Amino acid sequence: MNIGMGWNNATVLEGRWLKHDFSREDWDRYFGLMEWSGCHWLRHAVTITDWEPFNENQDPEETDWDGFTFNSENMNRHYTFLDQAEKRGIKVLLTNWRLGARWLTSQDEKWILAHPDNEDEFAESLAALVYYLKRIKKYQCVWALSLWNEPNGDWAYIGPESDYPDSFWPLYLSVDKHLRRLGVRDEILLLGPDTSTGGKPEHIIEMLEKYGYILDIISDHDYSAFRGERMDMSIRSYGNLIADLNEITEKELPFVIGEFGNYGAGSQAVDDDERVYSGAMSTVAYLMRMINQGASGLARWEFHLYGDTWRNFGALTETDPDYIFKPYGPVYYPHAITSRYVRPGWEVRKTEIRGVNDDICASALTSAENDITIMMLNDGKEERYVFLETDITLRNTILHHMSVTGPLPDGIKLHENIIFNQSGITIKLLPGSVTTLTSLPVGDLEIPHKLALKR
Repeated sequence: MNIGMGWNNATVLEGRWLKHDFSREDWDRYFGLMEWSGCHWLRHAVTITDWEPFNENQDPEETDWDGFTFNSENMNRHYTFLDQAEKRGIKVLLTNWRLGARWLTSQDEKWILAHPDNEDEFAESLAALVYYLKRIKKYQCVWALSLWNEPNGDWAYIGPESDYPDSFWPLYLSVDKHLRRLGVRDEILLLGPDTSTGGKPEHIIEMLEKYGYILDIISDHDYSAFRGERMDMSIRSYGNLIADLNEITEKELPFVIGEFGNYGAGSQAVDDDERVYSGAMSTVAYLMRMINQGASGLARWEFHLYGDTWRNFGALTETDPDYIFKPYGPVYYPHAITSRYVRPGWEVRKTEIRGVNDDICASALTSAENDITIMMLNDGKEERYVFLETDITLRNTILHHMSVTGPLPDGIKLHENIIFNQSGITIKLLPGSVTTLTSLPVGDLEIPHKLALKR
């Protein structure tokens, strides 16, 4: 699992900026909660208008740096996020959310979703952003670039010239060219296609064969994380894709789920805490199964403040009258207990759970330094005693034992340590719970309460 667990945020997009005037201390609290949850990477939305509201010149081969607005209000908001990520060691995937600039298209209807009239102008703008962030601002955290959010959907990419995948994939060649022209291609990874196929990614291998291995990370989005046949189909499809990617000898191409999230009860807003938590358990099952299939990382939607609707998505809530923000338990804590105690680069181990039904899932990961974390889910309504076996032999290893239970968890609960002997362990799993066993230090489990921002 080379990339690890992450969060999405689209906070700086138009209309989504936080309505509070945060101080530096407030932002420290906000990002402290992100870091504490175990965020290894952040998928951060940007849009070209933020730094190039008008075409800086008519020649994409000659970049006029005076024509960019890298000191705009929105860019300063981006710097708030990037400064915090830099300080906390969180890698950032810059995601150009859509076309993003009116000057890039002559299309009138739904222009913001149009294919650019001039692909080189589009590519030059994104390359200029990367150059400025890497060479001028010197951000080490800026790690990867995605050209478009979900270009396979008519909610994101539509018009006479928009015909995914054929019209879209040549944009990677243009961006690659301009990154090389500015001398920063080796300083950024290209991630794509960042589609939302929901477990139907078969076109990706076809496009890689057609356009070459221009990408460095393969990403798709999947919101099938509710129980049953739909999730099973997705897991199988992504397993096949990962196997095909592993067959490519020219280049290593890790696969990530760039967005997944808790619909709870289908594709709709879910605002009842008990149903949100039930959906969160199904989402955890998806996460564990994808880890076991060989996914290099997953990024959950979304680290953002949510109010009275679509609360099934929000890591933080502003509905408590005593707090400007605090963790929303049914989303935040199931994510934290499955992210805090694993690290990018850890090896996924084989696990087997004996004598139980499909309500139980597990993943086990180890580090090169012999740290181990085992995560288990009981998605059923009854407690279970399970015997978990791994392909690791441990002798009298003491593991910290933690769990999250619903429907409105207010933290991660610490239990008595467990001794892992030989290659297996018997453990009781509470109904509707996520359990983590780890050799890593537990840390301060009260931090989320301390960081919540009171009114």
